[in-house]
Amino acid sequence: MQAEQNQNQSPPILQDLNQVRIAISFHCIRCNYDLLGLAGDADCPECGQPIRVSIYETIDPATKRLARLPKPKVIGNMLPLMVVSFLISAVWACIGAAVVSSHFASFGSLHLRLRDTDCFAVALAFALITFCCSLPILKVNKNEHLEGCNRGLLLICIGSFCWSVSMLLALLFVRKEISPQDMTVVLLDTLLPSLSGAMLFIGFKMFIPKIGIRSRAFRQAQYSRQRMNDLLIAIVVICIGRVMMATNHVDTNAYTFGSILMIMGMSLVLVGLCYTAWNTLWIRKSLVSPPPSIRELVRPIE
Repeated sequence: MQAEQNQNQSPPILQDLNQVRIAISFHCIRCNYDLLGLAGDADCPECGQPIRVSIYETIDPATKRLARLPKPKVIGNMLPLMVVSFLISAVWACIGAAVVSSHFASFGSLHLRLRDTDCFAVALAFALITFCCSLPILKVNKNEHLEGCNRGLLLICIGSFCWSVSMLLALLFVRKEISPQDMTVVLLDTLLPSLSGAMLFIGFKMFIPKIGIRSRAFRQAQYSRQRMNDLLIAIVVICIGRVMMATNHVDTNAYTFGSILMIMGMSLVLVGLCYTAWNTLWIRKSLVSPPPSIRELVRPIE
């Protein structure tokens, strides 16, 4: 008797979907078919995917309970642009460091000759873009709309500014004849950029997770989210490797080991920044095109 009643009685959420239709343009998550006007408990006419699955995978009630952000599109667009521009600047800075070491870089059969001044000039340009992208977000948060993000944003602004200064100093010093064993060069070409990068990563650590709670994909991607602590460790490895290179002769094993540490550290930083940029694209999607609420998505069947 009880089993028969359970069979005749649908779950509450399914009962609700029996009584509603899709009220706005809404696409199936499997085939992208527009489900406008269809009943909530029906299946997609194109692929047979239950519409309720598309509803469950799209709506995000958690974000609707958060305080409304002013100018979310500004934050959503500037955040990934800031991370990507810093990534490009770091790539060109690493290329410039390699060119300074070898004085010649060849890529496959192209044998493309690069000048260290050009590499650091490009790195400086994208460093300035990184700094400029951080300013609109800081301006939006001047009234502390992003709770708990002020320190992170300030560190991002200061770190991006210091990174720009470091790239400018690197650009100025690569034009001069200075011994590669001089510790002053180590300070200018590695330690100052590393300190600036560390400030940026700490700022990212304090800011990105705070804004990332507005993205369902970011919240659920526990193992795909970049940990800033890993990038901070990579910066320490870079500094250790650079000091070993500066304090040992080029023919020694210590110098070789230091260069290996530097290459490993820079590679980890670049890969980590790629993951960070990918994470910010999830956040951008949720801020620029937020998912509809259930009230916006469905209407009762008349």
